[in-house]
Amino acid sequence: MDVGLSSSIQGIALVVPGYFICAGILIYTAILSAVLGMYRQRDPLYIAFAATCLFSAMISVGYASAYSMDSVAGAVAAMRVATTGALFFLLALCVFVGLYTRAPAMAPWYASLGFLVTAIAFADQVLPFGARYAAVRSFTYLLTPWGESLLLLDATPGIGNVVFRGASVIVAVWAIRRLLALGRGGKRRDALVLAVYLAVLFAASIQGAMVEFAALRAFHWLPIALVGLAMLMAANLLVRMREQNVALGRAAREDELTGLANRRALLAQLDVGIARAEPGTHGGLIECDLDHFKVVNDGLGHEVGDALLREVAARLRACAGERAVVARVGGNAFALECAAVHRGEREARAALEVTARMVAAALSVPFSLGERTLGLTASVGVVTFESRSAEASDVLARANLAVELAKRRGRNNIQFFVPQMRDDAAHRFRIVEGLRHALERGELELRYQPLVDAGGRILGAESLLRWRCAELGDVSPGVFIPIAEETGLIHVIGDWGMRTACERIAAWRRDRAGFPGYLSVNVSPWQLGHPEFVARLKSVLAAHRIQPGELTLEVTESAVLADRNEAVAKLSEIRALGVKVALDDFGTGYSSLALVKDLPLDLVKVDQSFVRHMETGANRHLVRMIGAVGSELGIGVVAEGVETVAERDALLALGCTAFQGFLFARPMPEAAFLEWLAAGRAAPGPANLEAPAPTQAH
Repeated sequence: MDVGLSSSIQGIALVVPGYFICAGILIYTAILSAVLGMYRQRDPLYIAFAATCLFSAMISVGYASAYSMDSVAGAVAAMRVATTGALFFLLALCVFVGLYTRAPAMAPWYASLGFLVTAIAFADQVLPFGARYAAVRSFTYLLTPWGESLLLLDATPGIGNVVFRGASVIVAVWAIRRLLALGRGGKRRDALVLAVYLAVLFAASIQGAMVEFAALRAFHWLPIALVGLAMLMAANLLVRMREQNVALGRAAREDELTGLANRRALLAQLDVGIARAEPGTHGGLIECDLDHFKVVNDGLGHEVGDALLREVAARLRACAGERAVVARVGGNAFALECAAVHRGEREARAALEVTARMVAAALSVPFSLGERTLGLTASVGVVTFESRSAEASDVLARANLAVELAKRRGRNNIQFFVPQMRDDAAHRFRIVEGLRHALERGELELRYQPLVDAGGRILGAESLLRWRCAELGDVSPGVFIPIAEETGLIHVIGDWGMRTACERIAAWRRDRAGFPGYLSVNVSPWQLGHPEFVARLKSVLAAHRIQPGELTLEVTESAVLADRNEAVAKLSEIRALGVKVALDDFGTGYSSLALVKDLPLDLVKVDQSFVRHMETGANRHLVRMIGAVGSELGIGVVAEGVETVAERDALLALGCTAFQGFLFARPMPEAAFLEWLAAGRAAPGPANLEAPAPTQAH
């Protein structure tokens, strides 16, 4: 009797049905993994694992079909399916291991292996016996102990089989190296699961090779191994996904560096506390911003900065105890939320002030970080709120406004929120928004104020920026210029002022307007510090053909002191272009005569505060000293804010060589300035100077 027929009558079929069941389990696992991968925003790890399961199912179906055939042709056709599955399983496994272990720069290797696998798969379809066999002589049956007969081909392995086995060994060696790297990286559980996966897969592959090369008469263990390994890896991936979800949930609530609650968690806690507190009770929020923390990061590195932040967090926890929730709400900003337990706002305010002073005192104690001892202060903002009526985001915004006020008042102090802060912030916002559109709306203009010499003859004029906003009306330069500097809008506005001034110089020269001197333009420290400032200046000068001596740039002491060496280099380059340089508002900052000596200057402008209080303290002597130094160095000395003849005469005696102020003319629009020039209103000499105009800031 035929062995195959005998087994079908007397034996129990286990291997073939078992392989088909394995294929079904693998297909289900592949679908589940693919769905999870798509759900996780097309996570390639889960997609690659789904591919390994799908091709494992092809291997199982191919072997099961081959074992149940009754002819060489049928068995060879079935083994083509198994071979294709094995080839692409190897590619999918390589990609999966690379993603699982986060192997870098693998795309070229994946492409090379993919090309090899595709070439063998193509050969498998066109060769008479597939890529697996060079020749097939006949077939026999393997009779299992439980009476099931399985068809085995009596065949000679082909070159494709050898190449595939060699590629499998190379991938196995690479996978072991990635496994070791994963273990060294601290992922021990993931490394252990991968080690078991690779070990069992390698053993099953060795057993399959022995069957293929007739060293062992048995059925392939690989399909059974693949389904077990798929279950093991699927379980590990599910555990890994759960851990990632937990970590993401923790990251959504907790600051990674300090372990404190983060901004989102603080707002959630505030919402809960406000909603659940007894009606009419008051709580509060304390926000502290570390002063000059950037200096620590820049000077000592981010590792020291991070260590300092952890120490700050520990001290804040100690201050808060069980009374408050501590959170990190920004890079170097922290907040303490105090529950609404106080019956009145005054009581809450008093308690918050005590806590705020504790926080400030705790942070002022020097920090010991290894061999370093660092001093630190904080700007602290405090706000109270009433339960059942406040909004968490609004409370935090108010605390932030209080912190900003503490910074503006010199840092290292405590400020309570008052409603005026919100009005100021809203006004500031309107200024910023207005400035963003001021140029396109044509709201900016230049006013011109003459500079005259001791004889009243015009030397030049200063161009002064003015803004008439359609919504806010006339906005003082003292208000909008600092805001433009803080927001970076000063670069656009400053470029417009420079370009417009040069346009007017060229137009006055062309129209013979009778302007005999130079026009000066104020330059912000932020403008001067920009790397492309000199290049932009060159472009404007060339575009309007500005001649040497026609333009003067006025810079302040703060622009120079930020980086003296860079400032000297830039000012020297500017002077080489034929542009004069004036030091504006001299005496209001960290003025020193050495600064005048070291800088490439043409003019020094004495601030009007010296003129107004010339008889107070040592102001007269300081002006005389400035005049003497200017005379010695060949630098012109201009007095600003001159309003009376007596002031002009006194300043002239003290060594000032030029004057600017309401005594001569107010800042004027261009048309009025040209009329003023045409009328020759600057007095010809000291004795004929006009009576002063009423006092007004300019």
